[in-house]
Amino acid sequence: EDGNDYPSALHDDGVEIGAHYGALRATASLLDGDGENGESYAARAVVRFNPGVFNLALGTSILRREELSGHQRAAGVFGYAAVGPVSWVVELDETRNATRTGVLVSNELGWEVVQGFTLRATYSFQDPDVDLKTGTRSRYGAGFDALATPFFGVLLMANQYDFREGDLIDASDYFQGELVLHFLY
Repeated sequence: EDGNDYPSALHDDGVEIGAHYGALRATASLLDGDGENGESYAARAVVRFNPGVFNLALGTSILRREELSGHQRAAGVFGYAAVGPVSWVVELDETRNATRTGVLVSNELGWEVVQGFTLRATYSFQDPDVDLKTGTRSRYGAGFDALATPFFGVLLMANQYDFREGDLIDASDYFQGELVLHFLY
């Protein structure tokens, strides 16, 4: 166990159904397993509302997948708040597998300087077993995304990864640049 609780890499086939009623949106997915992943499911619900000049949302989601070693799950709450050119997105998840429960927090603050150009600041924190003594991961980021044309965009981020070593985390701090080119068609 290396403390990696990211319930990602679901390269499975499946079916998803969704519903939309007023400010409420909900989806549910059933995924067929392959290789080490067995059958899985995901669900998400979000309500959006606009009091005055604010755009707000609050939601919840769950992802559960079966693995040879048991099941892995991530569940939590998320939301956003935006007013004018400033937006904040936050997510708090509990991660769980057969042997431990962890926590993952993610934040992003954005400021749209001009239409199509947004400055971004991010912060993420993960504790793989809700016991700070066994190690933690943090990521701080700053950068921008720009929609240069209606069909081409750029995301450029500078990320600092900080690790607090412990029984589950054995890594050294590092810096990483990120460049993503979006070709929209």
